[in-house]
Amino acid sequence: MLRAHQARQRLADWAVNWERGSNPAYLSMVLAQREELFDMLLDIDRTLTAKQRAKAAARLRDYGADFARLAAEGARK
Repeated sequence: MLRAHQARQRLADWAVNWERGSNPAYLSMVLAQREELFDMLLDIDRTLTAKQRAKAAARLRDYGADFARLAAEGARK
């Protein structure tokens, strides 16, 4: 049980800090791609009607709730 607990802690730390120790050039590329993604999402957001934006926001909240449920289930195991 102790090993399983330690493994979960290490996995959680890795999931949050997965970039730690990576090549600086790789990290730079990842950050640049992330910025491009955010710019694209903002461009898409500007094209949405209020109704479309509300529907998209509701779907994202549903996804967040799903992830929270899955995380809670994983924590109980």
